[in-house]
Amino acid sequence: MLLSLSGALSLGVVAQSESTLKYKALPTFDLVLPGEQWTDGTGGIAIAHRGGDHFATEVVGMTLRVDTDGDGKFDTTAKGLSGYAVLNGKRADGTALSYAVRLRVSPAGNACQYAASGGMVGSVDGVAVQVIDQNNNGVYNEVGVDAIVVGSGRAASFLSKVINLKGKLVELEVDAAGTTAKAKPYTGQSGTLSLRRGVKLAGDLQAAVVSDKANGYSFEVAGAPDGLRVPVGSYVFSGGYATKGGDTAKLRAGKMKPLVVEDGTTASMQWGTPLVAEFNFTRHGEMATVQPQVMFVGRGGEEWHTILPDAKSPKLMFFDKDNDKLIASKRFEGC
Repeated sequence: MLLSLSGALSLGVVAQSESTLKYKALPTFDLVLPGEQWTDGTGGIAIAHRGGDHFATEVVGMTLRVDTDGDGKFDTTAKGLSGYAVLNGKRADGTALSYAVRLRVSPAGNACQYAASGGMVGSVDGVAVQVIDQNNNGVYNEVGVDAIVVGSGRAASFLSKVINLKGKLVELEVDAAGTTAKAKPYTGQSGTLSLRRGVKLAGDLQAAVVSDKANGYSFEVAGAPDGLRVPVGSYVFSGGYATKGGDTAKLRAGKMKPLVVEDGTTASMQWGTPLVAEFNFTRHGEMATVQPQVMFVGRGGEEWHTILPDAKSPKLMFFDKDNDKLIASKRFEGC
């Protein structure tokens, strides 16, 4: 009886793996993040360590000075508009702390701003992962806030409760310090998101990130030409990036309708170009006032924004309603 009971219980045990992640500084930061943030470092770089709650910074003219070991003395100087530094110390529990930052002078020219320039790296079930502290607070387990790269690519999704490891879904749990990643097989219902084949762009799609409504699940789909298995749910774009030569554009949901992934089904859509420029205007008699805020919407309702260099606005053409004669034409200065 005991033997048969033990055998029955063993069938229900879900195998869990535990991986060790180690910090890796990235002097040349080339990861594509879904929600990159730059943090005000006027009062210092807010990474807690045994000696305090931050590492001191100072801006002198166009020079950035940083206390990288937390002893209160500036020991690293970055001249110019940007720089790089590695902070070293110990956590409250005595374990070693290392944290690399990109540095820049704020647009106003009077403060330091910083962003993470490294992450916790390792492998989960044999697949490479990188966890990035996307909001620059020294904590690595904030689902839907921090970022993760799964595999050997450069494009990250938001940190997700479930990740896709070469077609296999696993539940992921990362500790706050980012040193341990626990994984176990995902046993819930799942379907497929097929978005890579439905996009039409003049340039190159570097990243396309989808997330569910609760921001618990997030996946990078640009690198999945044949579709990607995901948990059931409703997904919209939550980040993305495209390039063409020196031009860049970012991606978000905009007016996109959620893609509903049901068990065993495939969800897809057509998106990308041509883009439609949408803007507001008011009319008072024969006078029209046009607002310069332009929204660029793709075929799937997705919004392309932060277009650099400045996106060329639509050309506004005004005609006489009686004889169709062109009265005036104008473009906004930049969008």
